[in-house]
Amino acid sequence: MLSYIFDFNLNVVGHAAERYVTKAVQQWPALFEELPGVQGCLFLTNAFTLAGKYTYSFRVDLDSVSTLTAYDEALKSDDPRWREVSSEWYERRTEVQGRLLRGTGRSAQQDGNGLLHVVLGYQYRGNGSSAQHQRYDEEFAGRLSQELQAFDSVEHAQHFTTVFQPGLGSGGEVWLRITDINALNDIDAVTVRANELVGEPLVASGLYGQLRLVDGALLSGA
Repeated sequence: MLSYIFDFNLNVVGHAAERYVTKAVQQWPALFEELPGVQGCLFLTNAFTLAGKYTYSFRVDLDSVSTLTAYDEALKSDDPRWREVSSEWYERRTEVQGRLLRGTGRSAQQDGNGLLHVVLGYQYRGNGSSAQHQRYDEEFAGRLSQELQAFDSVEHAQHFTTVFQPGLGSGGEVWLRITDINALNDIDAVTVRANELVGEPLVASGLYGQLRLVDGALLSGA
């Protein structure tokens, strides 16, 4: 499985930003999930400013790179829905940065009801050889998921290696869906166990609240 993630900021704030994001949360996942090979989407927002300089993040879980081709073709198509989304996106966005990750296991959309996500990031020590990538196989992913989900605060855990991550070199990420804000009390213990499993020093590099529409209203995890 691949995950295409882009972080971005908008040129509006307050109610104007909320109106745009509410519409995007309604439109984007529905459009992306029509594309062949899309497993699911997550629309995230920077929680408590603990996810860096970008306010929003959108993650799409894909079967393969060919799904990115389908996405590119959709943007260039005459479909009025994609044309509307594209036009509004280019009008509203400011800074944007994307990355492409390779993961194993199930999409985060499929496990848990928590609306907070913690990202633990790391860089490979040494040259980041292909052998380092290969050790993170399905068996490893299953063990990591099982052991980290043994913590009551963790609903879902997933490991990723980097395919493209501009400016950051080679490394990986562990994504955790956690139950609520109180689960951060356990994050040090979870990180220590993740360090032991991955074999590289991990640090908590981002805290995100998931955005959902409930009865037409925008609900945020934080």
